[in-house]
Amino acid sequence: MQDTSTVEASAVAISQKVTMASSMTSFFAFMAQVDVIAWGGLFIAACGLLIQLYFAIGRNRREKIEHQMKITEHQIRVERLKGGNDVEQD
Repeated sequence: MQDTSTVEASAVAISQKVTMASSMTSFFAFMAQVDVIAWGGLFIAACGLLIQLYFAIGRNRREKIEHQMKITEHQIRVERLKGGNDVEQD
């Protein structure tokens, strides 16, 4: 699990930097009226944004599952404290 989060953090950090750099390059290319570089920069920026969204959605799903597990664990603990477990003691 740790390896996945490390790779994910690296991918997100790199994609953020690439997205910003390509969007700035695209802006300056549009200002200089160099259409090929401008469209290429926009394409790369869009790809970087899609990568960021992909990893954000995956992180959100994992956090949602983890939250549900914590809620279930809490409910089990509350039931045990209330005496909800039917364990016989000798």
